[in-house]
Amino acid sequence: MLVLVAALALATAARAEGPWPMTVTDAVGREVTIPARPKAILLGSGFNLVALSLIHPDPVSLLAGWSGDMKGDNPEIYESFRRKFPAIADVPQIDDGTGPGLSFETLLTVKADLALLNNWQSDTESGKRAIEYLTGIGVPVIVVDFNNDALTGTPRMMRLLGQIFEREEQAEAFARFYEDKLALIRSRIAAKPEPRPLVLMDAFPQADRCCWAYGTGGLGEFLTMAGGRNIAEGVLPRPGGTVNAEAIMAANPDIYIATSSPGGKYGTLSIGPESAKTRRVRRSPAPSKRRRSRASAPCRKSAFTDFGTSSTPSRSTSSPPRPSPPGSGRTSSAISTRRRALTKSTNVSPRCHSRAATGWI
Repeated sequence: MLVLVAALALATAARAEGPWPMTVTDAVGREVTIPARPKAILLGSGFNLVALSLIHPDPVSLLAGWSGDMKGDNPEIYESFRRKFPAIADVPQIDDGTGPGLSFETLLTVKADLALLNNWQSDTESGKRAIEYLTGIGVPVIVVDFNNDALTGTPRMMRLLGQIFEREEQAEAFARFYEDKLALIRSRIAAKPEPRPLVLMDAFPQADRCCWAYGTGGLGEFLTMAGGRNIAEGVLPRPGGTVNAEAIMAANPDIYIATSSPGGKYGTLSIGPESAKTRRVRRSPAPSKRRRSRASAPCRKSAFTDFGTSSTPSRSTSSPPRPSPPGSGRTSSAISTRRRALTKSTNVSPRCHSRAATGWI
């Protein structure tokens, strides 16, 4: 009897301890050992709270500190979390979400047992220093990547988070749902092999530039998987890059897609149910009947076929750069001068060029 009681006690203790310590491989191939169940984590990007919310009923209760990028870049998403989890307003901010903005002063004051950093943060000098510092004081650092190879990486990262937080069932449910929907889309696209449309996917369009096109990575993967031909394929780096108006008119894409987010601060667009209340899209007056046929005529293609590209974004290798602050970049007079010059050189109407130059084509 005593032997049986002892065996039951040992089994109960083993179940309580769970799989700890746990060794996992993160997104960049680092083997990381987590000594105990995480209860106080640092989020290098606030947007990873969305991933945690898919597998945990109260993800905010896990936070010891987090980045301010969600609150600053997507206030509507942040407000949704704040309404359901008011405690989020009191979570210390450790970063502005850029990578170089990691605050070592704040890291010194918070008590955490695990840190989650994004891959683009871990590549920065401050990110590398943060990993070295945190591991040095006994806080394991896991690097996650929901950007590169998003089609396969997303379910893999969700399964990794499920393993770390002992929410494997919930993580597997989402990963299976995700993979099943991708398989359904692929099967339907394969069944209709008609000519695929040429597509420009413009990341967070701005009034003073044209345009940051997604490459074949990141969101560009979804474009291709859904049956589109990416205008940037074979021309821009995998993450994407800047494309000038002349190149777009020369390529003559069939479809233009502008990306944005609810209350997003990156571009001039905001999407979601609250967008009509918080933003107003400026529209030109409707053309008169006399001018309607000319105004609605398609833009003429130019002979300019070279893509003007910029260096890859500094914030992330798979995301568009942050918008320039007010007053920086080209002035309105410089934009007008450039539009007149391009209109003359490409033989298109001012209206058509204006649409291309602002990303609205």
